[in-house]
This record gives sequence, C-alpha cells and structure tokens, in this order.
Amino acid sequence: MQPVSVPIILVSPTQKNNEKVVSRPLAKFEPSFWGDRFLHFTPPNEVTKLRMEEEAKELKEEMRKKLLESIKKPKEGLQFIDAIQRLGVAYHFEDEIEVLLENFHNNKNNYNVNDCYQNNLHFVSLHFRLLRQHGFFVSSDVFNKFINENGSFKEEIASEVEGILSLYEASYLKVHGEKILEDALEFSTRHLMSLSRQVSSVLAEKINHALKRPIHRCIPRLEAKYQIYFYESEPSHDVILHKFAKLDFYLLQLLHKEELQKLTRMAHTKWTKLVSIINDTYDAYGTIQELELFTQAIQRWDKRYMNELPEYMKLIYETLLDTSLLLDDELAKQGRSYAFNYLQQEWKDLCSSYMQEAKWCDLEYIPRFDEYIKNGNVSSTYLQILAAAYQGMEIAHANVFEWLHGQPKPLAAICMIGRVLNDIATFKFEQNRKHVATSVECYMKQYQVSQDEACEKLQKMMEDGWKEVTESMFRPNAIPMPLLLRILNVNRVTNEIYSIDSDGYTFSKFSQDKITALLID
Repeated sequence: MQPVSVPIILVSPTQKNNEKVVSRPLAKFEPSFWGDRFLHFTPPNEVTKLRMEEEAKELKEEMRKKLLESIKKPKEGLQFIDAIQRLGVAYHFEDEIEVLLENFHNNKNNYNVNDCYQNNLHFVSLHFRLLRQHGFFVSSDVFNKFINENGSFKEEIASEVEGILSLYEASYLKVHGEKILEDALEFSTRHLMSLSRQVSSVLAEKINHALKRPIHRCIPRLEAKYQIYFYESEPSHDVILHKFAKLDFYLLQLLHKEELQKLTRMAHTKWTKLVSIINDTYDAYGTIQELELFTQAIQRWDKRYMNELPEYMKLIYETLLDTSLLLDDELAKQGRSYAFNYLQQEWKDLCSSYMQEAKWCDLEYIPRFDEYIKNGNVSSTYLQILAAAYQGMEIAHANVFEWLHGQPKPLAAICMIGRVLNDIATFKFEQNRKHVATSVECYMKQYQVSQDEACEKLQKMMEDGWKEVTESMFRPNAIPMPLLLRILNVNRVTNEIYSIDSDGYTFSKFSQDKITALLID
C-alpha cells in the first residue's frame, strides 16, 4: 500500500530539549469511506429470502436444460456459454460447460471449427477465447483466414461490430510469440474506437466498456454486474437467463454482505489486515533500528523475543503470532500442518523484503532494476497472499506449496505485475516524502531513460507477464486448475485496484464505484 504522505517529526509533549527527536516517515492515510456500513447490514426477512432461493433453484434447472439442449448446436452452444459466463452464473454449470468445451477441443460430435464457423470472425474468435480461458490450447493460426496478402488483417472485416469485439476480447488470451494476436489487438482496438462514434448509444457504451475492461483481465463477479446491464439491451437475449442472473447476483450479494458482517467480528480478519499494518510499519512509521528488531523477531517467531520490541510493535507481533497459532491448530486437526509451515516462511521472507527496502530508503540507495524486481517479487505480498489462500484448499498438498515457494514463471509474473503496477500508480505521490526508490526510478537510472520511456518499458514487461499467466493455464498441468485460477484472479484484482495515477487500495475514491456495484447496488 503506497499512501500520499509527508515526512513528520514526532516529538513527545514531555520531551526535554536534550532528548533525541524521533523522525518517522509518517503517511497521511484517508479515513475509510465505508466506515461501519457493512457491520450493520440488515438482511431481508427469511420468508422473502426463501422464496427468492426457490425461484432461483427453478430457474437454474431451466437454464441447465437449455444449456444441454444448446450442446447439439455448436453456434448456439458457444453463445449460451459466453452469456452464462459473462452474467456470472457459470459456476452453477461447470460440469456441463466442461463437457461441451472438451467436445469442441477434441472435435467430437462433428464440432469442427472450420465446418461450424467457416469465415465468421465472431464465432472463430469466441471459440478461440472460450477454449483458451478454460485451459484448452487453440492455435492462433485460426485467424490466418482473416489476413490479407500483405500480412495485415483484412479491412473488410472492420465493419463487423460483433466480430471485431470478439476478436478484441480473444486477443487478450495471447502468449509469447503470437504476433498475429498482437496485431489483432491493435487492429480491433483502433476500429472499435472508430465504431464507437458510429453506432447506437447503448452499443457505443458496450464498446467503450470493453476497451477499458477486457473480460480476461476483470474480476468475474464484478464484471457480471456490468454485463447484466448490457445483456438486457441485446435483441436476442434470453429473458429467463437474464432474470436468473439478476436474482443470482442479488442472492450472492446478500451472502457476501452477511460474510462481511461476520468478518468484521472474526479473528480471521486480522490475517489480511496484518499484511497492511506490517507493510505500513516498515513503510510509514518504524525507524530503521526498530525495523531491524522487528525483522529479527519475525525470523525467530517466538513470543520470548517480544520484550525486545518497542511497545507499539509488541501488539503487532503478538497479534500475528496469536492469529497464526489459531490457524496452525485448525490445519493440524486436518493433518495439514505443512501448509502453515510454508505460510510462516512466506511471512519471514516478506518482512525480510520490507527490511531490504527500508535499508535502501535509509541509505538513499537506488538499486539496479533487476535487484529491485527480485526483492519486489516478495514485497508485492502476492506469494504470502496465495500461500494464505491455499491454506483452506485441501487440494493444495505439500508439493503445491513447494511449487509456490519456488516462484515459478506465472507466480513471478503476477508478483512483478503487482509490484510494477503499484509503483506506476503511486510514483508521483511517493516523491512527496522520503521513500524507497520505485521500479520506475530504478529503471530510469540503470538504463538512462526518461520517466515516460521507463513507464512504457514497464508496461511492456507487464504485458509479457500476462502472457506467462495465460500460458500457465493450458492443459495438461501438474497444478490443479482451481489453484491456478487463484493466481489469475489475484492478477485480476491487481488490475482492478491499480492503474496509471490511481491507487484504489489506499484511496477509496478510486474503488468506490466498483465496491458499490458489487456490494451495494
């Protein structure tokens, strides 16, 4: 978390003239916009809720029948799966969708892409995107039919709004070495920007939304809220599906509100809060001497060393160890103590990376870019976040945590993206106080380039990182798909929270609309 802040000198009211003044790099955090709103949630009466749940159950079964029926017709099947996923109800039909897409991938039941779609840009793109999203590799050569003799996309397809939109969304599933998809993104983006000025207002709104929020990079639950709105405006939309999606969204929203209400009172909330508190301790409060003591105590992970800490640190340290003990006890009952051992190590590594940044800041040292990124992969917190997320997943065996701790390519990619995107979003703000050099400054110094050039290079690095994440999803894979999806979703969260000059984690004004759409409207 990177706040707007200014250096502050703390002086005790009773401090004598000969006592040492403690200088702390304090940050001016804004108060929470939400206050205790989610603590005081009042659910609908039980009769109303039960009636809605029964109606949702009936609609769900009706949708299941329609999905199974659509499997007989490839085009209708793909369209229906796409609608179900966009509207956020695909989790109800995972088995049916898996069977259909596997049939498409293996060309079973005469589901041959060339026979079904021929030169239809929309269906070729949709087939490509849906299969890749589910881990089935499809060659990007399927788009060669839309390339002219000069190696460029044919201009005659530029007027096909639905096709260009589908091509645009498909291009975000690119991996390394796929120039045709790089060209597809440039081509589709350029023409969509032009088309948005020529079509109806509703369609223009849909296009502009897609240009800002490509499906593959968005949090599915949040995106469903927007897609429910757009789906209603489609002339051929399924009325029953639309009704089911709205009802399902509302029921899930109720569940999330109930969970939020409970979380504000539960000890488990401390776990996620501790990451922010400890980050801010290193970044915006502790002196270098205090941080050295705290880092040593974290490495020892023993309350006996708590008395060596300043008073304010004792509370943080004790809370971390007590919360950890609760989790360790839970996992021990499941025979999964190994899971906590890895999480504990991630905490130690995280604090060591924070300490390294604190030293660089204290010495006013700008590290080499690769040195900064290596440390930043850990200080991004994503290794710790994923290790924590995997604690409650029984399919996360010891080999998964070994894999995680080894920072494989997709993990290194999301850590780099998180670190760099945070830096780009907060770079200008951080110049207001003494702060560790960011990836922007490290790149500028090492390669002797301007700020704009550095940011452009970092953007390219992040795009390459997304390719690593996408490629890691392809089957077969030794890591179960639900675990890989956590990695993808962490990357999506990063994409929602941070952007150029906006830090939605620290400043709620940048994330207010999204939280409102997800949990309030």
